[in-house]
Amino acid sequence: AEGQGFLIRNTQVEKCIRVAHHETSRISLTDCKVHSQQQQWSWDPTTRTIVSLQTKQCLSAHKWQEYVLVKLEPCGDWEHQAWSCSKKGRLTVQGFHLSTKEGGDKVFFTREKDKFSKWKTLSDETICAATRTAALRPSKPTQHAVDTRVWSYESK
Repeated sequence: AEGQGFLIRNTQVEKCIRVAHHETSRISLTDCKVHSQQQQWSWDPTTRTIVSLQTKQCLSAHKWQEYVLVKLEPCGDWEHQAWSCSKKGRLTVQGFHLSTKEGGDKVFFTREKDKFSKWKTLSDETICAATRTAALRPSKPTQHAVDTRVWSYESK
């Protein structure tokens, strides 16, 4: 079903990630709106990618540097697009954490873990857990196996 995404909310500033209106490779933080297509994301447990339902592009780390802005890029560059989640809600690529700062609307990478680098869905699940409900649909029986792998990987 189209539109079956989730919102990615920063638990500190209580804002959600959205695709920019005019520059669809750019993302920013804004007030969370459940029905906004620009704020809908999906999680692919096989490739560990976070995909915009609006643009079908993946959240990407295009440079390995602190404070580089996170962008949307065509999916397929897995090295820069494979995320891992912690139980506390951190989203990490290659040791860099997705973060923001008070009063800002930018989403960038930091090496430090702090209160600004925690992200959950509106139902307070981690991003990697967000499709567990979707994975229970009988149309995709293979996802059960993938799901347990994601969780055992995280709990280490």
